[in-house]
Amino acid sequence: MWHKFSALHHFSRRTSTVFSRSLVFNLITVYTPVLLLAGSIVTSAKQILSPIHCEGEGKDGLSKDYVETYCYIEGTFNLYMKQAEQQSPKSSEPFLRRFVSPQYQVGKNVIYPNLGQFVEGQSSRREISYYQWVTFFLLIEALIVYLPRQIWHQLTQSQCLPFDFTNLRRREDWEDKKNFLVWHMKQTRGNHEYWLWQYLLTELLAIALLTAFFILTDVFLGGDFYNYGLDWLNYMHNSTNTTISPMTARFPRLTVCKLQYHSRGGSINSYYPLCLLPINCFNDKIFLFMYFWYAMLFGLSLLRGMYMMVLLTCKPARRLRLKLSAKLVPEDTLDRFINSHNLSDWFVLCNLAPIMDPVLIAELVTQLVYEVGGDGTDPKQSRIGKQEKSLQSVNYI
Repeated sequence: MWHKFSALHHFSRRTSTVFSRSLVFNLITVYTPVLLLAGSIVTSAKQILSPIHCEGEGKDGLSKDYVETYCYIEGTFNLYMKQAEQQSPKSSEPFLRRFVSPQYQVGKNVIYPNLGQFVEGQSSRREISYYQWVTFFLLIEALIVYLPRQIWHQLTQSQCLPFDFTNLRRREDWEDKKNFLVWHMKQTRGNHEYWLWQYLLTELLAIALLTAFFILTDVFLGGDFYNYGLDWLNYMHNSTNTTISPMTARFPRLTVCKLQYHSRGGSINSYYPLCLLPINCFNDKIFLFMYFWYAMLFGLSLLRGMYMMVLLTCKPARRLRLKLSAKLVPEDTLDRFINSHNLSDWFVLCNLAPIMDPVLIAELVTQLVYEVGGDGTDPKQSRIGKQEKSLQSVNYI
C-alpha cells in the first residue's frame, strides 16, 4: 500500500510537460509575442531618440523644439488627389491609384509622394498619427497573444495528472510506474475529455486572437494593412521608375504638419512645416514582416485544422498517429486499443508516447489492452516475431 502512495507522490510532479503543444500553437503563442516584443523595443528606442524632425527654426519666433513637439503630439498628414482614382486607368496597383495622382510626379511637380499643393475640392488629407502608438500596440498585442499559452499552463497545473514525466525513459522502477499508469487509465477510462477539449479550445483561442489582431492592425493603420504584402509583391514584380513603393505610400518619411499660432501683431497664422518621420523606416519593415508572418501562420493553422479534423473523425488516422509514436507496439494490439478506448484515452497515450522509451510504451499499451480490453491473453505472449526481437534487443538505462 505504501508503494502506491509513494508512487502517487512521485508521479505528481512536473505535470505540465506531458501534453506537448503543436507547432502552430507554439509559433503563435511563443514566437509571435517574441517578434512583437522585439518590434516594440525597436520602435520605442526610436521614439526616445528621434521620432520626428520638423523645419521651423526662426519662423515668427517659433523654436524647432516647439514645432517638433507640437507636430509629434497632434500628428501629421499628407495629401492625395480625390480624382486620381477616377482618372487613372485600371491597373494592378489599386493602392497606388488611391494615393498617387498621375499629374503629380516626384521631382517634377512635387518633392515627395502625396505632398502636392492643396486644391479645394480636389485634394484630401490623410492623417498620420499611428506612429505615436506603434510601440504600445505591438506590446499589448504580444501580451494578449501569449495568453492562450498561460491559460493552458494554468489548466495543466490545476488539474494534475498523477504521473512523473521526468523518468519515463528509464527502466528503474518501471514495473511500479507501469502498474500505476495502467491502474490510473483503468480508473479514468473515457474520462479524459477535459484534457482533449481544453487542448483544442486553447488552440482555437490562439488562432482566433491571431485573426482578431490581423483585423485590428488593419484598422490601426487606417485600412492599409489588408493588402500590404500583396501590393509590395506586385510592386517588386512590376515596378517602374515612376511607381511609388507601397512601403513609402503607407509609411511616408516626409509629411506636413499644420500649426496655428498668434503672430506678434495678434493675428492667427497657419504654418505648414515639413516633417521627417525616421521612425517609419522601421515601421514599414516591421509591419511588412508581420504581414507575411501572419499569412504563414494562417496557412499552417488551416493545415493543422484539417489534420485535427481527420484525427477526430477517423479511427484509422488515429491508429496511424499512435503507431508513429509507439512503433514497437504490435499491429493487433494497436487495433484492440483503438477499438476499446475512446478518443480522449488515445489523446493521453499519444502525448505520453514521445516522452517514454519505445519498449516501455509498447509494454504499457499491451498491458492496457490485456487488463482493460479483456481479451484474456497474457500481454507478454502477444509479442511475436520481429516485435519480440526488437524488445529484447534494447539495452535499458
